[in-house]
Amino acid sequence: MIIARAGKPFGRYWTATFLADFSDGIRMTAFPLLAVSLTSAPLAVVAVIAIQALPWLLVGPGVGVLVDRSICAGSCSSSTLRACRIGGLPTARPRRLDDT
Repeated sequence: MIIARAGKPFGRYWTATFLADFSDGIRMTAFPLLAVSLTSAPLAVVAVIAIQALPWLLVGPGVGVLVDRSICAGSCSSSTLRACRIGGLPTARPRRLDDT
């Protein structure tokens, strides 16, 4: 197996990256579906999708410069934080926005 030959640090890095990317995929799928279940307004669903991309566009370039300076520590810690954040998704309590 390639990971076993590459060593323990690479295995940790690969696992953190996999978990972070997997959790991003879940988030990008779950939040629009949650918005659809809470409201029937198409504009609200589109707003949820657009707001998900906004942090990447605003913060990404500046953070990219910082992470490039300390690639391992920054990348591993941000991947771990993203995986932990998605762990809280099952605890979200949805409520309908249409009901008053």
